[in-house]
Amino acid sequence: MRRCRIGRLASLAALALVLAYGVLSFALQASEAIPLPPTLHEVTHEEARFFSPGSGGVQFDPRWLWELRPTAKVLDIEVNEDGLRGPFVPRAKGSKFRIAALGDSSTFGIGVPANGCWPMLLHDWLGLRGRDVEVLNFGMPAFTVAQGRRLYEGRVAAYSPDLVLAAFGYVHESEPANDGIGDLARLERSGALGHRLWMFLERNGTFRWCARLFEAPPRPKPATLPAGPPRLTVAEYESELAALVADVKRDGRPIALIHPPRLQALEHARPSVLEYDAKTRAVAEAAKVPLLEIHDELRKLQPIVADPAQAPGQDNFFFHVYVLTRPGAEVYAHYVGRDLLERGLLDRPADGNGAKR
Repeated sequence: MRRCRIGRLASLAALALVLAYGVLSFALQASEAIPLPPTLHEVTHEEARFFSPGSGGVQFDPRWLWELRPTAKVLDIEVNEDGLRGPFVPRAKGSKFRIAALGDSSTFGIGVPANGCWPMLLHDWLGLRGRDVEVLNFGMPAFTVAQGRRLYEGRVAAYSPDLVLAAFGYVHESEPANDGIGDLARLERSGALGHRLWMFLERNGTFRWCARLFEAPPRPKPATLPAGPPRLTVAEYESELAALVADVKRDGRPIALIHPPRLQALEHARPSVLEYDAKTRAVAEAAKVPLLEIHDELRKLQPIVADPAQAPGQDNFFFHVYVLTRPGAEVYAHYVGRDLLERGLLDRPADGNGAKR
């Protein structure tokens, strides 16, 4: 009898601890009293709203490092229940032609509402021309093509798209890697059990609160990213982009590469992006897939400036050197839609699984 009573008391005590732990964790995270750790990615511009302490905009994923948190609301940006921008679309494919847009922040639409990013504007542009299509926005803030390739394999393919548009603009590929660790090494590490456990604990408010009691004072955040090796070297970028194209073609689906627009300021500050440009053209030519030169079309419309290092905000098309305003996204969508129609990329017959017949 006494043993049973002791057992019940022990069970109740354990349950009380678990409940207290859960309540404390929820309270800490809800109050945003404990900042999220800067483990995923370090940024210094508009994307900071998703990676900033307490924002809750992204969550760790061992397959592609981070993804949007379903139903997250960060300032004026909302994420749907499937972790994408825009209206919820069932994975099961209907009769509509389905386009999947892969890319980084300029595809995701940092700084504009969901109906102001180029994939949604493309949907509207094509609709006005009698094309009843679905356009799914798989753009992710700060993504590289290495992450995009894994996202295609792990998520995008399950939506059975009839056409994949890959729009990686070499901005994140060429930027300095956190702590000198490139994306491929980081992706390899992220699958390790120890790393996954640490990321799970770091996302927990109670753990961060306890860890904070013993941590050293935080280092001041630099105004700019430190110099170092890029997240993807030019050779790695070429290899990952070629692998993405091969993965999509292996599934029997067409893919088109997009050369996204950017301000000349980026080329002035980081000339290496031109080397990535050349590799994109080489991959498209070698794989015999379309390359939509949206960069060149938008550049023709930009005002000519004496200083190529003009400050962001001085151009009607960009918030940042590569983050589009709504007018910029409208022009982007116009030229993508025009090229898709002129090249007949929306006329290919597809079965119910999104694979070419």
